[in-house]
Amino acid sequence: DYKVDSERIEVVPLAATLPKSVTSKKDSLVSLKTIGLPIYLLLVGRVYERKGIDIAIQIVEQLNDLGFTAELIVCGINDRHVESPYVKFVGPYKKSDPKQLLEYINLYKWAHLLIHPARFEAGGTVLSEAAAFGTPSITNNTGGLATSVEDGVSGIVLSKGSPPEDYVKAIIDLVNDPERYQRLCQTTRERYEKELNWEVAGKRLVEILEEAVRKHQTRPIKG
Repeated sequence: DYKVDSERIEVVPLAATLPKSVTSKKDSLVSLKTIGLPIYLLLVGRVYERKGIDIAIQIVEQLNDLGFTAELIVCGINDRHVESPYVKFVGPYKKSDPKQLLEYINLYKWAHLLIHPARFEAGGTVLSEAAAFGTPSITNNTGGLATSVEDGVSGIVLSKGSPPEDYVKAIIDLVNDPERYQRLCQTTRERYEKELNWEVAGKRLVEILEEAVRKHQTRPIKG
């Protein structure tokens, strides 16, 4: 859009904003994660339409219609009444409160998958938060989501604007291939350690800025 040379662009995935005290150690649950029935799905978001909460509800309903027992927790809003036995609304949680923080991160540990069918999203910190607990994400290639989630590494990135049916198929494929799911949990946590925490992302940002300053200082002065 801005006609900037791609060689001048650096992309740093948006890192998780959870305190290091709850993410610094690789949770033993990561290596033990398995997927089966019921399927536990989590969506974290406060904007109903933009975050695709309606799409998520269709996903969990279609799974149950196909005989794949599934539950969905939507974290972030609690004022939306949905008549579905498969959906529960909780939160929002205050991360500065230790008790609420624990309840919040326990959702990531509970979930088999974070689903993020957003219609637009610049980046999304919740995808990196989920990665801290080895919970893969399923999203679509809109906005910056394909950098927040690396397809096949920290989750699955579907085509932009994918319908609920595509998410359902991706979820069922993982249920039918538990070894693939477990590998995905492992690589999801590994990507968190390598890219999706602020200790690493902060250093990378400093390197980018320092390099930009060096190039500016060595650039010939015109005139």
